[in-house]
Amino acid sequence: MDQSPASGLVTQARHSPTYAPMIVECSAKHRVQKATTAVVGSDAVGHATHGRHHYATLYLLLKFTMIAFASTSREEVGYGKDDWGSVLDSDIVQAIENSRVHVIFLSPNFAHSRRCLEEVAYIMNIQGSPGTSDASRKPTVVPIFYDIEPSTVRHPKEGTAYYLNEVQESSTADDWKRWASALHDLSLLHGLEYDPCSKYTYQWDKLYDVVKIVEASAKKNTPWNCRSKHEALYVKKIDEVFKELEQQEKREHVFLVGVYGRETSEFSDLLVQRLRSNFSGVCKLNNIMEKACQPNGISKIVQQMLSDLIHPSKSSDLFQPSTSNDVKRCQLLLENERCLVVLDDLGNDIDKIKTLLEDLKSILRNNSLVVVASQFQHTLQELNVHKFISLSSLESKRDLLNICYTERDGIHEAFLSHLNETFDMLGLDVRLLNEDKLLNDSTCLQDAKVILCVISKSFRLGEFKRMCTNAAIPSKIVYYVSYGSYPTDESMPKSVFKMEVDFEKAEFNEKQFKVNEVVQTLNERSEEIMGAIDFPVDLVQRSSHIERSIRDCVLRSENSVQCFGLVGMGGIGKTTLARSIFNKLHSQFERPFFSLNTRAGVAEAKAKGTSGLVDVQKKIIAKLLNNRSDDAEIYNEEQGKMVLSSKVKHINALIVFDDVDDGRHLKAFCEPLQSSLGPKSIIIITTRDRSIVESAKSTMIFDIEGLDEEMSKRLFYWHAFMKPRPPADLEKVSQSVIEACQGLPLSLKIIRSHLYDKSDREYWEESLELLR
Repeated sequence: MDQSPASGLVTQARHSPTYAPMIVECSAKHRVQKATTAVVGSDAVGHATHGRHHYATLYLLLKFTMIAFASTSREEVGYGKDDWGSVLDSDIVQAIENSRVHVIFLSPNFAHSRRCLEEVAYIMNIQGSPGTSDASRKPTVVPIFYDIEPSTVRHPKEGTAYYLNEVQESSTADDWKRWASALHDLSLLHGLEYDPCSKYTYQWDKLYDVVKIVEASAKKNTPWNCRSKHEALYVKKIDEVFKELEQQEKREHVFLVGVYGRETSEFSDLLVQRLRSNFSGVCKLNNIMEKACQPNGISKIVQQMLSDLIHPSKSSDLFQPSTSNDVKRCQLLLENERCLVVLDDLGNDIDKIKTLLEDLKSILRNNSLVVVASQFQHTLQELNVHKFISLSSLESKRDLLNICYTERDGIHEAFLSHLNETFDMLGLDVRLLNEDKLLNDSTCLQDAKVILCVISKSFRLGEFKRMCTNAAIPSKIVYYVSYGSYPTDESMPKSVFKMEVDFEKAEFNEKQFKVNEVVQTLNERSEEIMGAIDFPVDLVQRSSHIERSIRDCVLRSENSVQCFGLVGMGGIGKTTLARSIFNKLHSQFERPFFSLNTRAGVAEAKAKGTSGLVDVQKKIIAKLLNNRSDDAEIYNEEQGKMVLSSKVKHINALIVFDDVDDGRHLKAFCEPLQSSLGPKSIIIITTRDRSIVESAKSTMIFDIEGLDEEMSKRLFYWHAFMKPRPPADLEKVSQSVIEACQGLPLSLKIIRSHLYDKSDREYWEESLELLR
């Protein structure tokens, strides 16, 4: 990366076009060290500043890009001394305006920097006023509250780090007002809090959370005019909430709304933006369960809420409402106030949540609105909310991928099948559309989020684009594959695999087939997807049959956890099928978990001197409750069973235990889960031993058979030759090898690794004799 000579702080970076530019803001002390800077995106400019030892090394690990913030020299620059004035230079302004994601680290010394304050004001100005109709063009802003409470930023008091009259005493009153407004709006956005002194939080975990937010935001913002496919529906539901609140026949002191789904943070942010002008006090708190589980967590949450709702002019000090006099004092201060309180990420501990809500109800008055958001439906149902909003129906539909091609150029059926099988295994709905279908009904492209177009001699780029234009197809993300070698003067667009497929001249280049780019574009939760294998074969039909059977069983049963078994000999393809089914179903559940190679994992942990069963129990709890596995205090498998039974109650989960060969696995994992998970939960077990799934009281057991001759040929040819057909002189011996493998996918792959890149027929025949 090239450092700008102008300031030493602005850096150019060129990376994968998958990610748009990102601005990262960090605070500085009065004098800070020069800092390395980096951004994500093509032709983008970004910057970062940091000073305290806590920031010495911060890594944001993205899928394709590592952004590192680290001190590079002891040279001091003027942050905090003169801060280069309040005018932002053109590079910084351009970086801000071109960025889709802004990550802002708010620390105790942030407000000492005029430049940081100016940049925040500029960013928040781009965000526009709350409730603007042009929300789809707004970038995502992620505040990180580092060693500082959001309430301190939102309502700074005299003597605190964000009291601008003191920390920026040389500035004007207009500047104070402008900066304070920007910081207030920023503090209401969904972000993360990190306390470097807390034993309950870990820096790397929090940074990984930042990465996930940035990745998800970058995908939502591509294309630029489609920030959220659900935003219009969210707005409609929010408006319904306020209408119902206003039209109550019997006015309540507190109107309680429960929001259920996976994208509750986005919904909550939008709700605050649209409704806060109707309330005199607004408080939005995130990560409620994480805070509630800390010592005196409930009291601290209530105190933070009060600091947001009670204006500093009404109360000179903060207090915890621990006594009846304190509660009455709060009631008096808020008796004429109508408040909006949003509590996100409630978690699964219903007792703590009920205690928190009772405290809020004892304080709030005057038809205040309290919105509680959770990914667990049973939690909200037990709270007896006045209005329940489910976002799950909006979020659960699988994304559609259209593959467009022509039949005029002899595109090999095995290649199209490979595309279909690969993306289907990754959980996408795939539709193959030939040129005739497109000409007869070009509107069939409209419901797909992403299109994969196979460009060939008779189906050129310009022709496909004209089809889209003539049919008034809205802006889509389109990837292109060039099939065959032919002269062309067309320049291929950026969103292309940049691969040429010509089986007459060269083998298939799997490395250029960037499957993950398409999957990440389509699926905002790509970190939960089990990766595809190389050259999946015959999965669409087999996995779809099992998936439909599982869905039918779950629909018929409403009161119990369903267990299903995949049984077959080793190497038959059970794990591959389980991956495919998991990818198709996981978005329908509150929490998914896939235990890959359970038998080997337990044995490996045991060899290291730890209990493999306990390790898996910890991983289950961590995944289902979204915690660190180290946080689960389990010392033996019996205790682990008790923890599983009590901690994951009523969660609707999809769980796969791959390669189970011991009844103790069932007792340690399956039995406690079957007795505690929600009634719509599914457990899938793959095993070689049928008695294992029978003892687990499986609803259905699927016997997995080997591949038929045609599918065996296809799998072997892809792996051995990277083509859908063998060379003529090796066709006969290849047939003999395939027959010897008896339809076992693993055997076909292993012998492939032995024969790949070997063209000597005698070598093949010798290997065949050894195989027999």
